Amino acid sequence: MTKLYYNNYVLDISKTIYYPSEDTYLLLDSIKEDLLIIKKDCVAMEVGCGNSILSLYLYDFVNDLYSVDVNSDVIDYLKNIKKEYSLDKLKILKSDLFKNIPKDLLFDVIVFNPPYVCSEKLDLLNIEKEDLCTLGGINGSEVIFKFLKSLPNYLNKNGICYLLVSSQNDLKNIYKSIIMLNFKYSIINSKKLFFEELFVIKIIFN
Repeated sequence: MTKLYYNNYVLDISKTIYYPSEDTYLLLDSIKEDLLIIKKDCVAMEVGCGNSILSLYLYDFVNDLYSVDVNSDVIDYLKNIKKEYSLDKLKILKSDLFKNIPKDLLFDVIVFNPPYVCSEKLDLLNIEKEDLCTLGGINGSEVIFKFLKSLPNYLNKNGICYLLVSSQNDLKNIYKSIIMLNFKYSIINSKKLFFEELFVIKIIFN
């Protein structure tokens, strides 16, 4: 268990929960820079919330916040945070992406820092919990394509999605998929690392 001090929170992060890294902070900085367009009364969701610092940042700026993860350890971790800090606006759902999200819910802001590390084809029934947060399947893009396929059903017409991707992913087809789903996109931030470059994509309806 590792303690992380973030704003006014003290977070106990186990080895099965993704510890904040360059990708987390790049996405966080991108949201901060774009925050003027996030309205106080909006409904937001973080998919694959893991360590929860993106959710905790958004919490103060939105009317309702849904934090979603497929990892049961993350769900227990979030419930403890909600209870300890009395986060009444926080709704916690265990779900593989949008699978358990109510069909009538639409979001103004959706944030996703996906597992994007290249691996073999994913088998969620036989994957270690600590790998759920990093392994993205073939080209590291399997989870991303699955996410994009359902995104139009949950994003408001004036809504915004912030998605992090890597240069190791199948970027050509990711961008193509976004356009084919009647979205438009822009790269609003990036960071070069030793072996890859990370990008934050801002997605809105076309």
